[in-house]
Amino acid sequence: FSTANMGAPSYLAGALFAVGWWMFVDGWVTFDGKYNFVMWLPGLLGTFAFIMVNMTKPSELNQTSMFNESNANNVKIWFFFSILVSFASIIAAIWITVASEDLKGKQYSGISLILQSIALLLSSLVFWAGRGVRRDDFGM
Repeated sequence: FSTANMGAPSYLAGALFAVGWWMFVDGWVTFDGKYNFVMWLPGLLGTFAFIMVNMTKPSELNQTSMFNESNANNVKIWFFFSILVSFASIIAAIWITVASEDLKGKQYSGISLILQSIALLLSSLVFWAGRGVRRDDFGM
């Protein structure tokens, strides 16, 4: 991405984020029963993971220092853990869809949870990749 195109990834990430939550609301509206707190967990985890992923810059993952190696390792561990939380969101959505007695016969509400988690993961990765990546950051 060039500096002139930095707006496009953020617009795309915002659209994916909005579509993810829109899918959740659509599944909620088409659901006849009551959404309990467990149904909200994948979306909340995905939103939390979005914030966690975007606390690091792509250029920080490539930093190595002869004198301060611990900071570079901390950033890599934080990024790995934040992606892990995002995948936990997807796994929780699948688990809720399969195991919930409330969703029996109402597959769309469960599928909307899964699609929401995937959209939030894609949104966080697009936003992360789109902010601050220049050719010079990776020595190219």
